[in-house]
Amino acid sequence: MYSNIIPAVLAFWIQITGFEVSIDVNSPAVEFGDSIEMNCSTTCQKPSMNVEYKPGVNATRTDSSTWYNDYFQSVQNWDFTLACSVICKSENLQLKEKKMFVTVYSK
Repeated sequence: MYSNIIPAVLAFWIQITGFEVSIDVNSPAVEFGDSIEMNCSTTCQKPSMNVEYKPGVNATRTDSSTWYNDYFQSVQNWDFTLACSVICKSENLQLKEKKMFVTVYSK
């Protein structure tokens, strides 16, 4: 009896939730001049991933089809926001974005 309900509920849940985008940071705060690392990932099967930072903010990137990792060797901006933007080709070009503000401090 329940064996027919569970797959139907699961399929309904998958259709509602679509895909996810997440940002993970090795630290929510960083001292001015120190490094920080950020990972953006998605559950979308055919993503187009993009990120834009303010001029002068440079990262070393490693990536795959569903994630990228940005390493900032030296944070030189007091206003430092990490962003991840994904357009999912397998979800009718749906766009999802995540942003995270990182606290930059001085001793």
